[in-house]
Amino acid sequence: DLRRQVNIFHEEAPKKARLCLGFIGFSSLRNGSDKVRAVIEEYRPFAVQFFAPAVMGDNIRVAKDLGSLVVAQVGNERDARDALSAGADCIVAQGREAGGHGLRTNVGSSTLPLAERIAKIAPSYGDSQSSPLVLAAGGIVDGRGLAASLALGCDGCVFGTRLWASNEAMGSVRFKQLLEKVGPDQILRTRVF
Repeated sequence: DLRRQVNIFHEEAPKKARLCLGFIGFSSLRNGSDKVRAVIEEYRPFAVQFFAPAVMGDNIRVAKDLGSLVVAQVGNERDARDALSAGADCIVAQGREAGGHGLRTNVGSSTLPLAERIAKIAPSYGDSQSSPLVLAAGGIVDGRGLAASLALGCDGCVFGTRLWASNEAMGSVRFKQLLEKVGPDQILRTRVF
């Protein structure tokens, strides 16, 4: 549960580390926005991440009003524009190659073209001092993918599934071992969440 995870963070992380929380699937819950507000008020995270298609302007504004930076993970340009308009500080441009929780398959595109488009529009949502960051996500597993993302205008990358397989990440050892054995042609994408 969340309280246990936060306690582990406080016990294991360096003292200067800042708490960051992610919200995955909260929009499907009854009173999801109320729950988001309650969690942010209780834990006061430095940053929160909203996973699309649950990027909702009200939640972004609530998090900002409570002092958190906001990362919005999106799978298409329209959702990116909505999140940027609501005040997101960072956009994770997740392409269709992404593992874990895949976004809607009827919209979106591959990682690098999507990330490049969002990197081009993000500065128009900033001010004279700064603009929202853009991180590419999906199918990026090494420095070459990072270099390609940087060349397209992104500020960095998210190595989600790749890092989930590490010893440091929480999760089933059996699933991690299976993940290490399969290649990209052995992956089956489903709508299961």
